Amino acid sequence: MKDFLKMFFASLLAGGTFFLLTLIVLFSMGAEPEVIVPKNSVLTLNLNAQIKERSNDNPLASFNPLSMSSEKTLGLDQMIRAIEAAKTHDKIQGIRVQFGGFSGGFSSLKRLRDALIDFKESGKFIYTYQEVYSQRAYFIASVADSVFVNPTGGLEWRGLGTQVTYYTKMLKKFGIEPQIIRGSNNQFKSAVEPFLTEEMSPANRLQLETLLGDIWSYTTDAVAQSRGLTAKDLMKYADEAPMQEPEEALEKGMIDVIAYEDEYTSALKSRLGVAEDRKIKTIGYSKFLKSLDDEEDSKNEIAIIYAEGDIVDGSGSGYQVDSERFTNAIRKARKDKDIKAVVLRVNSPGGSAMASDVIWRELYLLKAEKPLIVSMGDLAASGGYYISAPGDSVLAEPTTITGSIGVFGMFFTAGELLEDDLGLVYETVKTSEFADMPAINRPLNEAERSFFQKNVDRTYGKFLSRVVNGRGLDSLYVDSIGQGRVWTGSRAVALGLVDALGNLDDALAIAANKADIEDYQTIALPKFKDPVQQLIEDLTGSQIKRELKGTPLESTYKAFEKAQFLIGHPGIQMRMEYELIW
Repeated sequence: MKDFLKMFFASLLAGGTFFLLTLIVLFSMGAEPEVIVPKNSVLTLNLNAQIKERSNDNPLASFNPLSMSSEKTLGLDQMIRAIEAAKTHDKIQGIRVQFGGFSGGFSSLKRLRDALIDFKESGKFIYTYQEVYSQRAYFIASVADSVFVNPTGGLEWRGLGTQVTYYTKMLKKFGIEPQIIRGSNNQFKSAVEPFLTEEMSPANRLQLETLLGDIWSYTTDAVAQSRGLTAKDLMKYADEAPMQEPEEALEKGMIDVIAYEDEYTSALKSRLGVAEDRKIKTIGYSKFLKSLDDEEDSKNEIAIIYAEGDIVDGSGSGYQVDSERFTNAIRKARKDKDIKAVVLRVNSPGGSAMASDVIWRELYLLKAEKPLIVSMGDLAASGGYYISAPGDSVLAEPTTITGSIGVFGMFFTAGELLEDDLGLVYETVKTSEFADMPAINRPLNEAERSFFQKNVDRTYGKFLSRVVNGRGLDSLYVDSIGQGRVWTGSRAVALGLVDALGNLDDALAIAANKADIEDYQTIALPKFKDPVQQLIEDLTGSQIKRELKGTPLESTYKAFEKAQFLIGHPGIQMRMEYELIW
């Protein structure tokens, strides 16, 4: 009877989930009504979500049937397009920006911020209201004509930081011993440092201080310019208090108005010339895009290949750079006669050395036939830089984190845990010296470690050669600026790792010029996976992430998630591990 009930409820859950998914798919396939933008409208940018490079429009994206909820993501591509279209749209009078628990890399937010600055050149307004501005929210809000804050709210302004979680003590307690091999001269390759020591190395501290200093300097300069302040004063304010009270922020010129939300709404009505008893006409950016006429088709196409996420072998999820989908996408771009050029948009901390090299090869073949321009986003580090090296031109944002030219290998053994604590005994029979390598019950011996060291050094040498050939630099010079060290985009230009500063639009302009075409349309590659298949693959762990989001445990979970990735992907890696706190 018990087994029958288990089977019954399992079948009921499966059937209910399938029915719900079917309804969602059928609903999404239905015809949508025509969208008409009312006169005197305000475009609403609601940034209460995670910002990704591009939108995934399928109705099952990030849907979790266990909680019957969906974690929304915002496509930077669509937001930028909506802002650009609103700039000249005769029915859009301004933009209001709303914030919430949104997240996004620094260069992604910079690109959004730059689009809003460009929008203001039309003479139209930007208003924003928030009870409490987070620092990243204020980075965006500072471009607005009027920044409103709630009387009991405030403005976070505390500088940038990063934390590195060290696992050495924890692993010792569990009887687990990491087997780590770094490149002979990779002193800055710190992704494995948390498994080797209990404190930050001087080399790692130096590169982090430089990185944070560069990005904070850019942040204060940008906000100062928008608000008519000085960077020196903004740096001083961050040292004085982590949160600016409304009255303090107003006195310092960081905000414009202290008001409740109804007063903010009245101010918007006044700006639009709307009577107090009438509603403001607003439209969200997704809906606004549906109102626009389709662009004229062109026989010329420029493919934007989005390399966003960890670089992994084989098949991965929608926001991973997996070798299977990406090699297929690159081959399609190379063989398709309508595609005249390719822009590789990189937003990746790296990952598998094998996958990076497989993707590099396809890009190398493509470059021989068509222009290949690289546009770096938040991250193009380690394996992310490896796949960028073949580009005819490489562009980065000033705040892009790039470089990290280095390699490491990692395995874990648990002899103490398995034998002493669990009482397991291992007896080995083998035909050859290395037949049982690596063994989970013992550390690497001298011969085995020598073998892995040789492979890591060989892979690092290959990494150097890719950069030397792709960038036209001297090998000794690349090694001197490599060693696993990360750089901002601004410093990477000075070092010769990047050609120029610029965004995705700049990269497209260069691609069109090199392809000698004036009119073109863009296509996004690789295509996202089938929505149902992706939903099933994403279920593992997604519920935990959603439950912890916004709680004090979120950062702890992220740290363990990074450790889980490294433990779950043994072997030779090209990866950078940092997350800015701001």
